[in-house]
Amino acid sequence: MEGKSRRLPGVSRARITPILVSPEFIYRRELLEQIDKPAPYSIVAVAPSGFGKSVLLAQWAAQRPEITAWYTADKGDSAKDILFHVISSLRNNFPDFAPWAEEIIEKNIDLEEVAIRFSNSVAELQTEVRFAFDNMDAINGHEQVLLRNYWATNTPRNVKTFSTMRSSPAADYSRASNLGIIKYFSPQELKFNHSEISALCSTLNIDISESEVRKILFSAEGWPAGTNFICNYLAKSGKQFSVDLALTGTDSLILENSIASLDSEKSKLLESICFLDEIDSHAVEILSGGLASEQNLIQMALDGLFLSKSSEEENTYKMNSLVRQHLQNKLGKDPAALQVLLMKSADLIAESDPYQAFDLYTKAGETEKARDLALKNLRRLIFSGNRSAINRFENILAPTLGFGPERVILLRTFMEVCSGDFGKALISLLEYESIFGGEPNRINDEGDIQIIRTRIDFLRGNFDSTIKRALTVRNLEVLQDDFAHVRILSTLQQAMGAAFLLEDYPNTLEIFKEAEALPATKDFAVNGLYLPPMRAMLALANGDLATAREYALLTIKNATKYHSAGLFVPFDAAYVLADVYRENGDFEKAIEVLDKYINIALSSEINPWLVALISKRALVYSHMGQTTKALNEISMARELVPSPRFGSDIVRVIDEHELLIRVSLGDEERIKEILFRMPKTATTIAFLNAYAAMQSPTKADQIMSTYKAENPRTKINLLFVGVQIYKKTNPRQSMQYLKEAVNIASEYGFFQVFLQQREEAQNMMIELAGKYPTVYLERLASALRKQMKTVIASTSSSNGALTKRELDILRRLSTGLPITQIASGLHISNNTIKTHLKSVYKKMGVDSRHTAVAKAKELQLL
Repeated sequence: MEGKSRRLPGVSRARITPILVSPEFIYRRELLEQIDKPAPYSIVAVAPSGFGKSVLLAQWAAQRPEITAWYTADKGDSAKDILFHVISSLRNNFPDFAPWAEEIIEKNIDLEEVAIRFSNSVAELQTEVRFAFDNMDAINGHEQVLLRNYWATNTPRNVKTFSTMRSSPAADYSRASNLGIIKYFSPQELKFNHSEISALCSTLNIDISESEVRKILFSAEGWPAGTNFICNYLAKSGKQFSVDLALTGTDSLILENSIASLDSEKSKLLESICFLDEIDSHAVEILSGGLASEQNLIQMALDGLFLSKSSEEENTYKMNSLVRQHLQNKLGKDPAALQVLLMKSADLIAESDPYQAFDLYTKAGETEKARDLALKNLRRLIFSGNRSAINRFENILAPTLGFGPERVILLRTFMEVCSGDFGKALISLLEYESIFGGEPNRINDEGDIQIIRTRIDFLRGNFDSTIKRALTVRNLEVLQDDFAHVRILSTLQQAMGAAFLLEDYPNTLEIFKEAEALPATKDFAVNGLYLPPMRAMLALANGDLATAREYALLTIKNATKYHSAGLFVPFDAAYVLADVYRENGDFEKAIEVLDKYINIALSSEINPWLVALISKRALVYSHMGQTTKALNEISMARELVPSPRFGSDIVRVIDEHELLIRVSLGDEERIKEILFRMPKTATTIAFLNAYAAMQSPTKADQIMSTYKAENPRTKINLLFVGVQIYKKTNPRQSMQYLKEAVNIASEYGFFQVFLQQREEAQNMMIELAGKYPTVYLERLASALRKQMKTVIASTSSSNGALTKRELDILRRLSTGLPITQIASGLHISNNTIKTHLKSVYKKMGVDSRHTAVAKAKELQLL
């Protein structure tokens, strides 16, 4: 038998040979690197079907096939069967292994004695030996577990084992744990990461850059089988795919096997909550009824078993959408059980989530309950921005409220514009006007049309017309019905956002006064969703950062509670909150808020707030010393609102933020360009006054007297104009202005405004902190020194910042004009321009005109 593999009787080759890995499976490099350790070592992967355990095991086995023995367990295997299968597998690589095995074929065996004998034989191989054990929870009988425990206790030190199973192991791995030589893979760790999903898409020619593709792709939440389902579906569908995924029979079978491989309590828990969008411990307790249901919920989420946390604050969870869809389909085959669960789920969430409860009552055939719920939550529904919910309610709302076909069109149009789709809203308005526009009895619709057009103006970035139209809506007598108050208020809130973004303080204040003058109400939308963000915006405009922060946080909390969507998402409150964090120097908090709401605005195409939030993020990046990143954000914001689709008012928001970034760069030419085209707001007037006063010192007092300081923010701006004007001619007066600015800023919480000043003013602040070391000034001085070091570090690699003359030359290089012509245009000699060019190239770390222009574009200097 020497030189040949000897297989023991009754041993199947399929059970001792590793599976072939299909090319469509992704190589799990990162997971394999985690277990790339020398023997002795044990790896245990515990997860239901569909998590790629066997594939990972096969990839591991394929690394060293010459020393690896493979065994796939089967429920019918006795302890002796297990032993013989493993020995036969070892003989594939070690033909003469365990010659004593033939002696015990017909004998009863002592499991402990045989396990020790087997372990000794493995140790005698005097090389690392690997065991790939697949599907090990199939052999959980008493004698099988006993054999596995004897093996675990006596495993020689030249062995690495990798075992896969669907549920927690029955065998004892305490020895390995005590020695620190064991690695567990949970379902959470077995999920595909972003790079693996991208690689899988690449092999199937799926364009992951498309937002709709990403949306459907990441609904699988990294579950390997689910990701494969979706990728195969997308590959076959091409561009014609739906977010409602159509699973094949094979996919459904795998899903069923995955759920069936959970223990019964966990699979029943999933089934009981499959009709809820969000799940908490109370819902699980009511619907599941199991004593350990809450613990199971938490543990399944921690393990990544088809549940994940959707909110840390409220401790709520959501189910994997593929598993949820499968369970709902499965329950559909049992109408009686389906009816009971639908009603139980709907009753449970009728107060907290009436939109979903309405759907569940409708599915259960409880039309009367659905109608009553719709009417009870009508205000909450209409002003949520949830277009899909309104569309589902339409058949019940229209007859109940006495809506004719014209009102149905307007309701639909309202929801289209509130969801951000102003293109569809415009088409729907044209449809309305073409059908009903000429009939005099349609005058009652005028108010709604004005409200819709106000929102369209806002979405298109026509802020000035948004304000004007909103201030006329309040006077329309046709709005004197049950919903007049909240419709007027929500429209005023939209207009106040426009005025706020324009830095139009008079209109911001006037709109707020109009809102406050409306009759008092107990309506949740008024008190919880509309007035708080208006108070937050006014407080920030006034420079009252603490008040702005509190009202912004209240708004965000209420909007989360009431599931606001579309235009009713509190973008205004998020913008205010991020700006307060920025002013306070809490940059990480500001970025966290901005990232979250930028993603929401992007998905719902609320472009005015999208570009405003991106511009604010750019400003925060500039404070963090990431200038290139900041200017790239500004460029991205401009690309999102191209003319003529969007109005010029929206561009002013971007200009304001770029202006502040360019000031920190000392880019005088670009600053003048932006100031020239911007309307005269508090920010631009402060800059223009400072420039005018510095150019005409004799007129400084006159210029200062004409600048209107209406609130702490504008007062600080005025004082800094004084600091700049008098810093050379009257240093004492300049320092006095700075002291006054510091007093106001420390009282109201301003901080970042000082870090945006010119170098001379910043040096004065550090000097002031040395003379009057208050806590506020010391913190300010520390931040200024840190910023200066960041600037020095960022410019040291290019040997210093470019001078104004060098910037002028660099900009002219991009025109393609000859060097001699550039020199002539600047009235300098050819030798002088060559000297300047050498300095430009050295500072920028380049060696030619072409690379200098390319890098200047990258740095947004052109």
